[in-house]
Amino acid sequence: MMISQIETVAANALPASVTEVCDGWLLRYSYGVTRRANSVLAEKHSGSLEPKLQTVSDFYARFNAKPRFQLCPASEPSALNQFLLDNRYTKIPGAKVQTLELNTFKARGDSSRVQLLSKPNDAWFSVYRAVEKADSQKEKIRTWMLKNIQPQATFALLSLDDEPAAVGLGVFEAGFVGMFNMATLESFRGRGGASSILSALATWGKTLGGHTLYLQVSEDNFNARRVYENLGFETLYSYWYLEAPQTLL
Repeated sequence: MMISQIETVAANALPASVTEVCDGWLLRYSYGVTRRANSVLAEKHSGSLEPKLQTVSDFYARFNAKPRFQLCPASEPSALNQFLLDNRYTKIPGAKVQTLELNTFKARGDSSRVQLLSKPNDAWFSVYRAVEKADSQKEKIRTWMLKNIQPQATFALLSLDDEPAAVGLGVFEAGFVGMFNMATLESFRGRGGASSILSALATWGKTLGGHTLYLQVSEDNFNARRVYENLGFETLYSYWYLEAPQTLL
């Protein structure tokens, strides 16, 4: 139950440019910016599978994009993963989803140096863009996504040596506090920036009545995983992607 809840609130925390609903599936497209926002979230299943898959193909064909599914242990129907593999879809790694009960969280770093913003300002974007290194088109779309989050959100900005050094994003919904877009400038790494950001976001979420922290971290991001595990986060599940073969374009 918790896995499906987290997948729902995480989807709401990252709004896609175009979203359509198909019998419990969420079809998302955002001009190629992030795999999550350009994939089908198979939350609930009703109706027949074949017509739904055709709807998915038609949806992504409108944008000349590959059909892609984001799947996890709670995806429906349970046979969908194997069905797509049997139809030559390719599996691509996603990320680990780690959680921590808020009442067990122990703050680290110096969250007093973190400024919480209702909207990202120029200083916040200066850090995020410097770390992300996206081209101008993707940067424009990502900026739109960050400015159009519907659930309650806060943008954390940490300054060190009187300069913007690290950022993060917290999104609150239904008691879950999602932590996204963690980024620290290379010249400030190793100084507890990520821990300070996470602590500030956790405190923010607790004041709103949150009960569970969650975040997503890629399998090969060992430095970030070490930081999160030191704070007490544990992996609850993983999600992955299945992409259609080129012939379906």
